[in-house]
This record gives sequence, structure tokens and C-alpha cells, in this order.
Amino acid sequence: MHTAPSDTCRLVEAGSYHASRGKDYPRHEHPFWEVLCFDEGQIELTTPEQSCTVDPGTVLTIPPHTPHFERACTAYRDYYIQLEAPPGMPWPFLCHDTLARAFGHLCAALAREWQGDAPDRDEMLALMVRQLDIQLRRSAGRRRPSAAEQLVARAEMLLEKGADQPVRIRDLAGQLAVSVSALRLHFHRVRPYGPLEFLHRVRAQRARALLLDTNLKLEAVAAHCGYHSASHLSRHVRRAFGKAPGALRREAR
Repeated sequence: MHTAPSDTCRLVEAGSYHASRGKDYPRHEHPFWEVLCFDEGQIELTTPEQSCTVDPGTVLTIPPHTPHFERACTAYRDYYIQLEAPPGMPWPFLCHDTLARAFGHLCAALAREWQGDAPDRDEMLALMVRQLDIQLRRSAGRRRPSAAEQLVARAEMLLEKGADQPVRIRDLAGQLAVSVSALRLHFHRVRPYGPLEFLHRVRAQRARALLLDTNLKLEAVAAHCGYHSASHLSRHVRRAFGKAPGALRREAR
């Protein structure tokens, strides 16, 4: 078994799990801690002591040898992080992700790193496990995000996932079961920007990463980032970073 040491715990496994509606996960238990970060859909999770409905952005921390059953109310996806740690860890059973989706991004990064073979992989995993431990400890006293904050977090999650495809705010609002005006109002209550500006930021950051880390032609970078053409890419990259794509590449070489 490959493990990554941390100050208080060791990583056993990390990954993601997806199930269709009605595909329940049968009663089971693990000899180690399991952190579940829910990314899509809704389930009902039941342990011998409690039952809860779980939505996107919910984080569950299940102690070792705790039987639990997951009923798939809809299709759903989660990240699972399995850890060897002392039984008395001060982690809440249920908490909610931050507005910046600290848990979601961290669990996704852990799953990617676990499945990869990059140099210094073990050290990186150990650092991320330590970060997860700290995030869980901090979450014990954190308030639950408001309805507007939860909706904005879900909207940003959907925008990030679909950033390489054409996006219409009307369709996004429909996925979230709100009107376009309500979606924009919630964004401006929670963020200093609207949904389209967030999408532009995501696309520009992805384009910058591809420009610096690959030799892809501008047309290919544009296609990977949801831009219509190389000129469309150049316009938005220049607006975001004050430099043309070629200038960004030359400075990094």
C-alpha cells in the first residue's frame, strides 16, 4: 500500500466516484477515516447514529469502522479521501465547503496527484493531506453558507466544468432552477463580479497555463478554453494579462 505521511495522518487512497440515480452504495465500512466531498447531485447518507441529505458542497468525515449507506436521490459525484489517523481527530462529521471551494479544489487535486507519478509526489501528497487536516479543523466553527452563497458556488462549479464549451447564462440559470435576473443578483450580492466575468477569468487562466506549459498552437489553445478562434483568444488574454499570447510565451521561455 502506497502512503504519504502527514503530521497526524497518512493518505491511503484518493479518487472520485460517480453513480447514476438509483444506484445506491450498499452498507459498508472502512478501517480508516473517509472524507467525502460532494461535487454533483444529491444523496441521503445513513449511519447507525444519524441520517442526512447531502448536496453539492457538503463535506462528510466518516470515522473508522462506521457503517454507512448512500441512497442516490439523483446522479451524483464525489471525491473520496481515505486516511489513516487516530480515532479522536477533531473533525466534524458534516461541514460545508467555503465560498472559494477550498475543499472541492483540494480533494480534486489530491485525487489527481494520487493517480499521477510526478516528481516529489509523496511530498506533495503529504502537504495536501496536512492542508486537508487544517481545513477540517477550521470548519468546526464555520457558519453554513447562505442560500445565495451556495447557489453562486454551484454556478461557479458548473462554469468551470463547462468552460471549454459555449455557455449561455440562460442555460446555466435553468440548471440551477432560478431566473437569469436572480442568478445575476445572487452573484452581485456575493461576488464583486457577475457569472460571465467569472467565466472569462476561468478561460483566461486556463489559456495562460496552456500557453506557458505546452507548445499547442493558438487555435488549439482557443479550442481547449472555449474561445471561438485564435483572435478571440488573443483579445481576452490581452484584456486579462495586458499582453498578447505570444508575449506571455516568450517571457516564460
